[in-house]
Amino acid sequence: MASMHESHPPDQEEDFPSQAAHAVRALLERHGIPKHRQAAFVGVFFGISRAASHRRTHGTAAWTLEELQAIAEKFGETLPEMLGGGRLAGGTRATLQLGDVQTPCRIWLQPDEEEFGSGAFVAMENAGIYTVVPASAAAGQPTLRVQRIEIDQSVDTPPRIAVLDDDRDVTKSICAGLRERGYAASPFNTIDALMAEIKREPFDGYILDWKLRGGATVLPLIAMIREETKHGAIALVSGKFRDSNLNTHEVAVASSDYNFPTFEKPVQLEFIVAALARDGLAPARSAPFRSASP
Repeated sequence: MASMHESHPPDQEEDFPSQAAHAVRALLERHGIPKHRQAAFVGVFFGISRAASHRRTHGTAAWTLEELQAIAEKFGETLPEMLGGGRLAGGTRATLQLGDVQTPCRIWLQPDEEEFGSGAFVAMENAGIYTVVPASAAAGQPTLRVQRIEIDQSVDTPPRIAVLDDDRDVTKSICAGLRERGYAASPFNTIDALMAEIKREPFDGYILDWKLRGGATVLPLIAMIREETKHGAIALVSGKFRDSNLNTHEVAVASSDYNFPTFEKPVQLEFIVAALARDGLAPARSAPFRSASP
């Protein structure tokens, strides 16, 4: 037995799980994932149970360095940056909207309650997606204060869009059109295939056919997207809205409950792209200037 006068250096390894969990929670919060959704996000990202993800995020189970690096890279940070509380150049991904012009940017939200003038920029948040506008353009809408905006001149990472339709020609055509417009589009022809990919890595946006062969609808898939992922701009496309076998009331209720637009086939792709852009998923492109200060 060790003497009462014998001292030991603190075991830093014993504190690492809680330190790592704190860093992960701070990372997720910086990137728009609220506290009550963080354990669920970790579970989906690593493919582990809710109980296991809860233990990770609350520091009662150990993290490996590989896991910490993977979740840091998911949000564009390095492992040292995540453990150090983030980098100044990190910020949160957003879209700056000035009139009809939309530009990808990164923002830092105002940490205090200081008053600001009418010329300041503000952010509007929708399902973890941020759109930045002048305060005067957001009158009467819920907003967050923006401390700093940075616009990158380099080509932004293209948003990842999943396209689901049981007609392979349809998915091929839509994906080709999206790629031409600056998106990274992936085709899927079954709900199960798309669900499996979402559990591995969620997409930024989804273009979904409402009813597939066999009569299954995408309602459970939409519910999962809204429940489990940070991002999730959704556009519903169907050629059967006038079909007597289609429950249009169910579609309308889902559209209201889960906040997505509907389009009837054939639809011009520009309308879908506009809907994605309104949800903050502007196509990748070069920005015209470097930075702006509110």
